Amino acid sequence: MDIIIAFAALIALVVALAPHHRRTVGLPRAPLGADLDVDHDLDRVLHDLSTDR
Repeated sequence: MDIIIAFAALIALVVALAPHHRRTVGLPRAPLGADLDVDHDLDRVLHDLSTDR
């Protein structure tokens, strides 16, 4: 019985501390692809490809 209580306490501790170890805790969440209008990677690639030789 003591093992079950200790195991439950360990699980409760892990669950309680898990949100504090996320890197993005507190940052706003956006749906996947919502920032594509401000993504300038394609602009950089096209600029690098448009060389005048």
